[in-house]
Amino acid sequence: MYYHKKDKSIIWLRSSYEIRYAAILDILGIEWEYEHRFLIKSNNTTYEPDFYLVNYDLYIEVKGYASDKVKSKMFEFSRNML
Repeated sequence: MYYHKKDKSIIWLRSSYEIRYAAILDILGIEWEYEHRFLIKSNNTTYEPDFYLVNYDLYIEVKGYASDKVKSKMFEFSRNML
């Protein structure tokens, strides 16, 4: 789904949850970036958190449901970011 950011750029977001979250961030004036890719060396895979809140140095994952595989990736990512 295409989303029109507050800065007039257009970006592809993967779900309606992400569209709503992006709209809230824009309404609140919070600068964000979408899907930075990280290599998780412990299990040789990648992880892409949905949003990076620039001024907060915070990664956000927006999920309606998270499988065990996704939960494992999220855990490994958070463990390696500390």
